[in-house]
Amino acid sequence: MDDKIRVLCAYRLNKAKEDLDTAKIALNHNKCSQSVNRSYYAIFHAVRALLAVERFDSKKHSAIISQFNQLYIATGKIDKEYYKLLASAFDIRNKSDYHNMVSHQVCLSPAYLLLVSCNLNFYFSIFSFSI
Repeated sequence: MDDKIRVLCAYRLNKAKEDLDTAKIALNHNKCSQSVNRSYYAIFHAVRALLAVERFDSKKHSAIISQFNQLYIATGKIDKEYYKLLASAFDIRNKSDYHNMVSHQVCLSPAYLLLVSCNLNFYFSIFSFSI
């Protein structure tokens, strides 16, 4: 991997960590939708770091998720459970960000998404393995 890609991956992983830290702070201050949003973005930026190794990027979240599925889930490099977690986090974040009067059930999801975000250790280890 060349230095430019290595720097980009490190930047995205740092962004993921910052988003996770912000999600935890928001959750501790009862900021439901902010915690959901930052939890999702923590996962999203970690996946973008992994896809940078493949020299892939997109402005569309659906394209990032699809490429992650094609390159890592469908090939068996990463357990399909992680795709389900990413897709679920994407769905919950969309509901939280774009729907009026989000149901109480979705507002309980930050704790769930925070647990999902803790799986960043998985992405960090995969990233280290990929280098």
